[in-house]
Amino acid sequence: MAKEFGTSKNFTFLRLNSKGELYQSSKEPKEGFVEITLDDNKKTYQKSYKSTDYGKVIFLGINEKNFPKGKVQYVEMSIQSDDDAKAVDVLQLPLRNTKGGLNDEVKKLVAILPSLDFSKSIIVSSNREKNSRGYVDKVLYFRYKSENTEEKDAPIKFSLKFGEKGNVPMFIVEEDPINPSQKSLNYKAQDAFLGKVLMAELKRFEDFKDGNIYPSEYFREWVTEEVSTDVKSEGVSTTPQSTPTVTSTPTGENPFATASTEVAEDDDSPF
Repeated sequence: MAKEFGTSKNFTFLRLNSKGELYQSSKEPKEGFVEITLDDNKKTYQKSYKSTDYGKVIFLGINEKNFPKGKVQYVEMSIQSDDDAKAVDVLQLPLRNTKGGLNDEVKKLVAILPSLDFSKSIIVSSNREKNSRGYVDKVLYFRYKSENTEEKDAPIKFSLKFGEKGNVPMFIVEEDPINPSQKSLNYKAQDAFLGKVLMAELKRFEDFKDGNIYPSEYFREWVTEEVSTDVKSEGVSTTPQSTPTVTSTPTGENPFATASTEVAEDDDSPF
């Protein structure tokens, strides 16, 4: 679990709002922050960001916070800026949805983690485009920092794919035995698989910090890049048109020497 860092560090805690924007929140008005009225008429203040800074991952784990409404678990990724070692962007994604399953944005993060080379500098942005149903598919985009200023940053592709031709279990459509027209979607098998992958990737990161560098057992390189996505309210359904081949993940020097990985937050509840 993440614990308190020194107060001299400059942490920016970023989450995803309904518009697909990376945002920082505050209980009090601040310059550059927009006032937001919540469902209970309480006000909060948000500032949107195009992306994180370029930097390396210094923390990846699950953090739990207490709120008046109960405990909330987050998947957190902390990225230390290449330009300022004291500046850290902390991505926070609520682990579960209101039904207790894995959140859609967490599922998509898990799908890309096996491809991530922790030795390289990355930048993270988010999707803000609406789908055919008028909703934004909340997806984080990862790119490796290009060492050549004339070249574009290299996108980090998904290792896990959803849908009938993917390697993630499909959801199950269940009919009500009394009212067959009433159907529900069962994501238990999908959540169990993705939960297993998430825990394996958290361990791979901890091993990486200790100097034990190895490729993820879930890393896949897909033949084509084309993926059509249809994100449902409580899960993800995608239809990739390709088949996977197993390759090894490139690894580099371990950047960890005396870097701390503990983080604290003064931010307010996302609810």
